[in-house]
Parts: sequence; C-alpha cells; structure tokens
Amino acid sequence: MSSIEIYFIRTHSIAWHPEACNFCIEGVPAQPYGFTPSHFNTVEANMKLRRDQVQNILSEQSDCEYILNIACFPG
Repeated sequence: MSSIEIYFIRTHSIAWHPEACNFCIEGVPAQPYGFTPSHFNTVEANMKLRRDQVQNILSEQSDCEYILNIACFPG
C-alpha cells in the first residue's frame, strides 16, 4: 500500500447507511468534499475505498457474493 493510500484511509472516513431493502447500503464520505480542484482528485479514491471495504466483508461471508456499485450524481 502506498503512502498516499495510507494517508487517504487515515484522513477520510466513510459513513454507511442502510437503504430501503435488506441487501442495499449507501456509503458516503463522512465529511463533504472541499470546493477546490484538488478535492476532486480524492473522489475516485474514496469510491474505490468504499467498494473495497464492502467487498472484503462480502468475501469473508461467502465466496460468491459481489458488490454491485451504482454511482449517481444528485439531480
């Protein structure tokens, strides 16, 4: 793991919320992103971190469950 990834994991926490049914969750950054262009560079890494966290939990429980990720922009 690179030092950038370690820094990112330590500084950006994730908030998890249950969705409408038993098998859906929502993961969002615990704090809003900033408004400068440098903050835009952290969005993709945060999304990857969220996917990895969920997939690790699913892999511990079963070898045939995979995350289906749907990214959307509020409209």
